[in-house]
Amino acid sequence: MDSHTHSKKISPSEPQGRSTFSMQNAEREQGIIRVIVGMIASFYLYTLHHVPGVSAIPVSAHSMILPVIAYTTLLLATIYLFPGYHPVRILFGIAGDLSLVMLVMALTGVKGLPLGVVDLWVIMGNGFRFGPRYLGIATGISAVEFIEVYRVNAWWRQHTVLFDTQLIGMIVLPLYMAVLLTKLEKLIEAANAANQSKPRFQTGKVENLTDDVRQMAGGALESVEQLVLSGGSLFPQEFGKTHDAVQGRAEFVTHVGQKAGL
Repeated sequence: MDSHTHSKKISPSEPQGRSTFSMQNAEREQGIIRVIVGMIASFYLYTLHHVPGVSAIPVSAHSMILPVIAYTTLLLATIYLFPGYHPVRILFGIAGDLSLVMLVMALTGVKGLPLGVVDLWVIMGNGFRFGPRYLGIATGISAVEFIEVYRVNAWWRQHTVLFDTQLIGMIVLPLYMAVLLTKLEKLIEAANAANQSKPRFQTGKVENLTDDVRQMAGGALESVEQLVLSGGSLFPQEFGKTHDAVQGRAEFVTHVGQKAGL
């Protein structure tokens, strides 16, 4: 790695510990996934043509197909036409993704129940791609819009316990992920600092630490996915097992970093 790479500084407009290049790649990857998910969602919406609408919302689930396709395609086009780190576009994508999910949940009632998992996926995906700041923004938008779903849809008002459970999950799980992301970013910053100060002696150790950080992130995602797919239930025993598993990975990576002289 050349000296220019070691001396590169992150622009003040970039999130801490994340380069414009990495953010651009993350946004492009997200845009492609968004188009694929949009196609799947369009097929799902097509199957809901018989579902009655909600009087407070002047559209039906079936009529959302074209807007979903247009939104996902145009947003991906802007990512390719105007590359780089654009916070406004990221925020627009977060708000758009969550708003579409919540709108369908409001229109379909029980038929939209599985979309609660999609909502968590959107929130956590933005957190891992763009950092804790965007994770917090996505969590706030999701909670406010889900409360609005409860207000306009009679089915959700009749199932208050289920609504409360999902709302708690939408807030608690992302907050837990924010703690993990903060730990990950600190480890990455430590690895980058060591890579700049001791490029020759520490290169192998830093690469090993980076691999461990990636394994920790993957393990954290697997643990959270298991908790989410358990139906959103936050039983202390299940949450405790997940916390122990992820905490163990965090302690292991920290131990490796200390051995590497970080």
